[in-house]
Amino acid sequence: KATIQDDQAQIDRALIELDYTKIKAPISGKISNRLVDVGNLVGYDGPTKLTTINQIDPLYTYFSPSTQEVQIMNKYKEFKKMPTFIEVKNSSEYLKRGRLNGYVDFENNTVDPLTSTVNMRATLKNDKNEYLAGTFVYINLFVTDKKKFIMLPPDVIFESQLGKYVYVVDENSSANRVIVKTGYTSRFYTQIVDGLKDGDRVIVNAFMKLKEKLKVVPNDVTSTQGIDAIIAKNNLIPDVNTTK
Repeated sequence: KATIQDDQAQIDRALIELDYTKIKAPISGKISNRLVDVGNLVGYDGPTKLTTINQIDPLYTYFSPSTQEVQIMNKYKEFKKMPTFIEVKNSSEYLKRGRLNGYVDFENNTVDPLTSTVNMRATLKNDKNEYLAGTFVYINLFVTDKKKFIMLPPDVIFESQLGKYVYVVDENSSANRVIVKTGYTSRFYTQIVDGLKDGDRVIVNAFMKLKEKLKVVPNDVTSTQGIDAIIAKNNLIPDVNTTK
């Protein structure tokens, strides 16, 4: 009887040790290459790294806006968790990937003294596994649509020793140079703080032959090259439902 019980204990011990060979991942995601092979002894002299798992859905995107940009966000934001989306710009249509929608869920409580930036994080839904961890992306935040701003495409604003300026068409259909003061700037638009008012006609193309006092034949391209058209073309309004 004692021999049988000893044999059973040996069997139970073998089953326990066998259970140790089954490693359950603590998270779901995409696994990298294995670092040990079947049959290798692990954990003999400390923990043994078997592989690396990266969480794919959701993804976290870290970014560091300037303190000025953070102040703008906190002053005008409409949502406790600001809607956001990321995208990757590719030159080839075959490599184009869809954008991921999400929201900002973390803002650091200190400013980096070396860069004057604040670390922030956005959580994004990646259910189609289009993006891998470590990808460089452009991130866009939706702050508000309740505040009125005068905006222009950045490439229509020039700079000289007198400051930044744009060309406008006066009542005599002549091109005039107007000094402007700019504010916040993104890849798609620049805020005009001073120098322009509603109704001013800003020249946005045909700059090669343009000079001051030159007579021009203006053609209204607001519907195709205005800020609203740029926002619509680049689909810059995130899905606000991701914050609910």
